[in-house]
Amino acid sequence: MITDGRIQAVLGPGAGAPPARRVLDANGRLLTPGIVDVHGHLDYVLGDSVS
Repeated sequence: MITDGRIQAVLGPGAGAPPARRVLDANGRLLTPGIVDVHGHLDYVLGDSVS
């Protein structure tokens, strides 16, 4: 549930929720907070080190 542009709650299947003004179908999608950098490359090697 999003209120005033902020995530207020993430509800599981079958959870009761108040009536929505707008419903977005996010089935098969990922929801990530905007402040977290979710972009990355796990196969990158930095310098001469391998992690």
